[in-house]
Amino acid sequence: MNPTLINGFEDVITHIKQLEQRVMGLEEENKKLKEENEMLEGQIILLQSSEEGLEKKLDTGGWSPTSSPEPKQ
Repeated sequence: MNPTLINGFEDVITHIKQLEQRVMGLEEENKKLKEENEMLEGQIILLQSSEEGLEKKLDTGGWSPTSSPEPKQ
């Protein structure tokens, strides 16, 4: 570097560059975690809708007026 710079300035620049790299790494990790979270949320919604469908079948005995055969007694 330029010898006329203040003592320790080069260390400050190095530290800033290291912080930039760390921030970029954390941003990438955050992005990946958000994507994973969205996938898990989608799976939870699918499971909840499946659960609701099963509950309806249990409540109606698996029979509805539009299905056949007749409900079991």
